[in-house]
This record gives sequence, structure tokens and C-alpha cells, in this order.
Amino acid sequence: MNFTLSEEQKTIQRTIREFAQKELVPKAAEIDRTAQIPEGIVEKMAGMGLFGMTVPPPLGGSGAGAVSLLVAVEEVAAACASSTMLIIPQIMVEQGLLAFGTEAQKRYITSLAKGEKLCTLSLTEPVAGSDIAALQCKATPKGDQYVLNGTKSFACNAGEADLNLVLVRTSEKPGASGLSFIIVEKGVPGLSFGEPLEKLGVRGIPSKEMIFKDCAVPRDNLLGKEGMGLVQLFAIAGLGGLSAGTISVGIARTAFQKAVEYAKERSAFDKKLREFEATQFAVADMAISIDAARLLLYRAAKSIEDGRPNPVEVFMAKTLAGEMAVEVADRALQIFGGYGYTREFEVERHYRDARAFTLYPLTAEVYRLLLGRTLLDLGLPWKGTPPIGPPSRPGTKRY
Repeated sequence: MNFTLSEEQKTIQRTIREFAQKELVPKAAEIDRTAQIPEGIVEKMAGMGLFGMTVPPPLGGSGAGAVSLLVAVEEVAAACASSTMLIIPQIMVEQGLLAFGTEAQKRYITSLAKGEKLCTLSLTEPVAGSDIAALQCKATPKGDQYVLNGTKSFACNAGEADLNLVLVRTSEKPGASGLSFIIVEKGVPGLSFGEPLEKLGVRGIPSKEMIFKDCAVPRDNLLGKEGMGLVQLFAIAGLGGLSAGTISVGIARTAFQKAVEYAKERSAFDKKLREFEATQFAVADMAISIDAARLLLYRAAKSIEDGRPNPVEVFMAKTLAGEMAVEVADRALQIFGGYGYTREFEVERHYRDARAFTLYPLTAEVYRLLLGRTLLDLGLPWKGTPPIGPPSRPGTKRY
């Protein structure tokens, strides 16, 4: 058991940290204020290899692995949470195409890994979020096409993305058994978008409705087989969930660091804030929580990297990390006092950004539900789905 990063991972950490501090930190407040990623950021992130870290080199990626991905994501998130939301959909869609795509569909991977194309993964609908089995957006087979009708909501980067991987209902089978993923390219007739949602945090990446009205796409755009959408989602959501959890760690780390710096400088009652026991306890708890979340995330990522994914590890890590960041950002804001509630000090942005990741990609309640049902040998909570099954690592207990 090794708790230290490899030399290669340390190089990735150092390189991405330098990039993020130079290119993202100075723009983070502007990105939050304008709700827009400045021109050139995507190209610079692509140049750093951030979009292809889990893609094999023959397909245009670096093949650096899951742990290295989390190392890089934390550095980007520590600088600008919004910018990480360019990375997460890329990773999840790439994983889906690698695992389930046809040879023709895999041609997208290289352009995604190089950042030449951006993508979105669209699940949620106005009538169904966590209740995946209740999704209603339909893709009706018609000759050699599927015709899509319905609305998706909270689609990250919708309208900007070149490629959309959409979870839709392709049959009348009940619940999740009728769901499939379909690839929808930008500009196809019948696809339109709503106005960007006014969000509390992670404002730099647009979230919009995707509206399908008699939107016809080739049947070859089906990912894998019909009815396998939920199975595919859980195959790719492990790494996506861990990446989202690592965004929480990055946000929390920066909030923590700023609180520590402020506590060393600010005086009250004739002494520095750091001299108060209440401040010392708060800082200690924050540090413990950040490290605990990071280590759980690394453990789960290493299992994926070794070809032995463990859903319990993923559910634990993501649940803890998301809630940890909200608590750490809240404590950091409290250390700043009234100033923390103003935009003059950026800790309020970290607080707002942290809140998103108790909701994305699934809510903390759903992750807890999945964890509990797995530990109790129950099935997934949605109609028409099989049990999750035990972790694939031989000899490993669920807990």
C-alpha cells in the first residue's frame, strides 16, 4: 500500500498547478461574474492534455490513468471550479465510447481527447432527475433512424458542445429497462436549446434545456444495445463521480488555504485569529476532512485503474467529498466573518461552487441510497434494473 504519488503523477500535479495558477486563477472571478469561459481557455487546457488523460495513446490521449486524472482535476478545481466542468463530460463520454462504441463511433474519441470537440452527457429531464426510471424523452425507431422528442434539462455545456450523449427511452419496456444512450451531433435539425439557467455556483459553464422536436438521427448512433442505458451509465459514472468528488476536494483545499492565511493576518480582541482555540479546532477539522476525502477518492480510482472497480468505494468517496467541501467552505467563510459574505473575498464563490457537488452528477441522497442498498444486497432503486452485485475485487468485502 503506497500513499505517495509516483514521480510521473508529481510531475502532472506540478505542471497542471503551474498552468492553473497562471491561466485560471486570474480569470476565475471574471468567469463567475460573466458566466462565460474566456476565449482560448479550452485550447490551452487541451494543450495540457486535460481532455484525454484516460484515453489510450493510439486514440489521441495520454493513458495517464484514473489517479493521475484526479490529481489534475484537483489542481484545476482549486483554481476555477467552472473550468473543470469542461473536463468531466469529456471523460465520461470518452469512457462510454471506449467501452460500448462501435468502431465508427470510436472515431469521435480522438477529437474529444485532443479537445478539438467538446461534449455533454445529458440525463436529467424537467420531470425526472434522480428518478432515472421515470425519464420520458423518447427516441422512436423509424426505418434507419431514431426520431427524438422531448426535453432534457441541466445539460452541462449544452449548445456549445459538438457531441451530445443523451439518455432516452427507446422502447415501451418499463422503467430503466427501456433506456438507451444515443449520440446527437451539434446542428442536427430538430434540436434546439433553452436559455442558460441562472445558477448559484459553477456559473462559467452554461446549463440549458435541450429540446428535441422530431429530431432524426441515424440508428447507428445508438450506443451499444437498446435497453442498456442504465448499465452503461453505471459503467462510466464511476470515474465521472470520482472526478466530481475531486472537484470538491480542490474547492475545499483553496477555501481552507485562504482561511488559514486570513487567520494568520486578521486580529480580534488584541490577538490573531489563529490564536483562538475555536479557529484551531476548525482548521484541524477542515484539514482532516480534506485529506480523508482525497484518500477515499484515490483508493476508488486506483481500483478502477487496476481493472477492479468497487462501487462501494466510489459511493463512499463521492458522498463524503461532496458534503465535506460544503462544510469546509462554510467554516472558511465563518473564519472570514462578515467579509467572507462579500465578493471582495472569494471564499463566498467557493461556498457557492461547493454546493453544486452535493447534486452532481447524482445527489448525495442517491449516492447514500446506492451505498446502503449495495451493502444490504439489494438491487438498484429504479424499476427494471438488476442488483448492483458485489465488488469485483476478489476477497474484498463490501465493508
